Amino acid sequence: MKQKILKKVFLVIFIVAALLLPHEATTMARLTDRFIIDSVWEGQSSKVFQAVLIGTGYYLMRDLGALIFIFYFFETAKIKSVLKTFLAFLLLISFYGYLYYKFQIGDFVFGILIGCVLFLLFSGLKTPANIFWSKSFLVLQVLLAFSWLKYSPFINKFFYSFGTPAEEVSLVAQFYEADTALNWITVIMFFIIMLTALISTLLISIYSTQMEIMARQKENELEVERYRLQVQEARVFQELHSLVHDLKTPLMTIQGLSSLIGLMVDSPKLQEYVQKIEQAVENVNKMISEILYDDVRKTITVEELINYVRAHVFPKYTGQGIFFELLDQKEKLLINHIRVARSLINVIENAFAATANKPDGKVTIKTYKQGNYICFEIADNGVGIPQEIQEEIWTWGFSLKEKKSGLGLPFVKRVVENHNGYIELYSEVNKGTTVKIFLPVGEWNEGTHN
Repeated sequence: MKQKILKKVFLVIFIVAALLLPHEATTMARLTDRFIIDSVWEGQSSKVFQAVLIGTGYYLMRDLGALIFIFYFFETAKIKSVLKTFLAFLLLISFYGYLYYKFQIGDFVFGILIGCVLFLLFSGLKTPANIFWSKSFLVLQVLLAFSWLKYSPFINKFFYSFGTPAEEVSLVAQFYEADTALNWITVIMFFIIMLTALISTLLISIYSTQMEIMARQKENELEVERYRLQVQEARVFQELHSLVHDLKTPLMTIQGLSSLIGLMVDSPKLQEYVQKIEQAVENVNKMISEILYDDVRKTITVEELINYVRAHVFPKYTGQGIFFELLDQKEKLLINHIRVARSLINVIENAFAATANKPDGKVTIKTYKQGNYICFEIADNGVGIPQEIQEEIWTWGFSLKEKKSGLGLPFVKRVVENHNGYIELYSEVNKGTTVKIFLPVGEWNEGTHN
């Protein structure tokens, strides 16, 4: 985030500087005008060639920028890349113009030309998170290195500019017959700075490679952890299925013996007890089917579901204020009520945990109809969840509590989505969390899997 802000500030500073300089504003207007009115490839190429012959780096940069912009426009369909490249050259022109017109620095055609070419090369250089500052630093080093060459009397024979400090220094060196020494000094400084640029490039590349390796390792570790949790989840559910399935054997025994007792006794009271036993066994069988098979559904009212949740969640109550606002309780839902109830219990237990250490801790449970959905809203005034991790809490293995498996909220999300519902979460640190679970209204004949 800080890098993005600094980059935007850096760009704004250069744009403002460009607008404050009349030469730069004129250049931008001419660039736009030429691109719209006179953007013929051959014409723009001839302008670049003329700028090289004249020996003025300022005009060379201006026309070269327009040329590259036209080239990118016709050669690529990625408008974003075109605009980024064009903006980079506008900023480079502005910065160069400021140095030249204010301090008479940088009027060297060959150095600017090489600098522009290297800028394009560096734009493809891999840097950590595509760091703008790294590329800018490398370009600055290259420009500085080539700027030294403009003071060489030998180089000035081929790239000559009238009235520049470089030309004056060359004339003075020739007058004192020190042009050889000046040639050596400029060449040595050129190679020293280019060597630092090369070292910087190598360091950035090495650092970038290491960062990529670390990022891949982290991704691999997360992937391994995700698979481990999936295996753990599958094992837990498999063991649960085996355990619950084994309960059917004694239940069938109880049901068979109760039926036999009903046939052997004549007492109306005992017959009533036998019927209650058989009904209880039948209810347990249905519950087992709902636990074993996710697609088992039954019709249940909102009131019945809330009563079931109350019976299982209040033994874990930790003393907070609990408030109920239950509307539309007679609405019917077609759900696997064991799994849905378990999901609601998980969310309520999280609300209890978030408010456990607050003297004014409060948990509010609401039900109401919204469109074709019933909303179960659980709100608390607890510690809240930071914005940056609100998406992560639904992933397997992630937990805000120590010594927890992180299977609670992902289970809630999966159950709700399997019922064609959805979840909304609103949370603010130190203010509380609100979870809304929406389930579609529906009714159907009961069904079970044996």
